[in-house]
Amino acid sequence: MAGQIHARVRGGRPRRAAFTLVEVLLALVLIGILVSSSAAFFWQLLHKRDAMIRAIGFDAACSSLMGNVERAVATASAARGGMTFQGDESSVLIPCRVAVPGDLVGAESFEVRFDAAARRVEVRIGEGPWSVLVEGVARMQWRYWDGIAWNDSFDAAAAGRLPGAIELRLWRSRSETAAADPDLEVSGDAERWRVFAVPDAREPSAVLRGGEA
Repeated sequence: MAGQIHARVRGGRPRRAAFTLVEVLLALVLIGILVSSSAAFFWQLLHKRDAMIRAIGFDAACSSLMGNVERAVATASAARGGMTFQGDESSVLIPCRVAVPGDLVGAESFEVRFDAAARRVEVRIGEGPWSVLVEGVARMQWRYWDGIAWNDSFDAAAAGRLPGAIELRLWRSRSETAAADPDLEVSGDAERWRVFAVPDAREPSAVLRGGEA
C-alpha cells in the first residue's frame, strides 16, 4: 500500500522540461548580439570623447600660438639683430622684442615653422631651441599683405619695409596617424584663421638705412 501511495506521489508531480539545444543556441546568439552592440556603443563614446579632447587641445594650442604671434607683430621691425623679416607659406621669421623670463635683455626674434612630416607647429624665441606648440596640424599657411595683394612670401630686405599685415590659417588633422593624405584633410575651410595688422608696416627697412631698427 505504501508503495502504491509513493508511486502516486511521484506520478502526480509535474516533470520540468529542460531547454533544448536550439533554445540554448538562440540565447547565446542573443547575448552575443547584445554584448557586441554594447561594446560598439561604448567604443563610439570613447572615440567621440578622445576626438573632443584633441579638438579642445588643438584650439587651446592655436590660441597660444596666435597670442605669441600677436605680441611679436606688435614690436616687429624690418630688421633687428642682423635678421630681417621674411616668410613663406609654412614659416615666418619676425625680428622683434621678446621678453624672456629671467633674461633682462630678452630675445630679438620669433620664428614659427610647420613640420609637415610630424604634423606639428614649432616655435623658437631668439637663438633658443625649437619647441612644439601645436600638434595634429594638417596644414599651416601664411600670407603677407604688401598693400596691394596677398602674397605667399615676403622679404623685408627686398621690399624695404614690413608687410602691412600677415594672415595665418591652420587646418586640424582628421587622422591620428601621419599616413593620411594631407590634401584630403585640407579640402575645407581652416579651423583657425586670423589676420595680424603690423603697426610699423610703413617703417623704412633698417637694411636700407644701414642700421638696425
